[in-house]
Amino acid sequence: MLIENQAPDIVYYALLGFGPEEGEQFLSIQLDTGSSDFWEKQSSTTFNLKDLVVEEQEFGLVDFVTNDFEPHPYDKQLDQSQFAFWLGRDADHGTNPERIGSDIFWSDLAPNNNGQWRVPIDDLLVNGTIRISRT
Repeated sequence: MLIENQAPDIVYYALLGFGPEEGEQFLSIQLDTGSSDFWEKQSSTTFNLKDLVVEEQEFGLVDFVTNDFEPHPYDKQLDQSQFAFWLGRDADHGTNPERIGSDIFWSDLAPNNNGQWRVPIDDLLVNGTIRISRT
């Protein structure tokens, strides 16, 4: 299993390897675009996802987590709760017709989302190699 969809287009898990190749430990980790942090119960200096190996990766130890979804002064400043994103490395903004493969569509958030943005994903390609698809 490289990437597994365990809920109807809401939760995806990836089997990630931690540690040196000869002693690598594989864990099923939830893929979370709603966080800038990567959470894993242990610590490691080598990170492995299939053929991708990141050495000297820093991990921090956490023993307390606050509620990130407390009300903020900037909440509810827009007329509608909308956003769009493109998973790219460029600092450019706006739309790029070369990157959009279809018309832009609107998707309601999942009910009882606990403050998370949950939208369906029909297809995903990472660096031209890893593909998640309904077909």
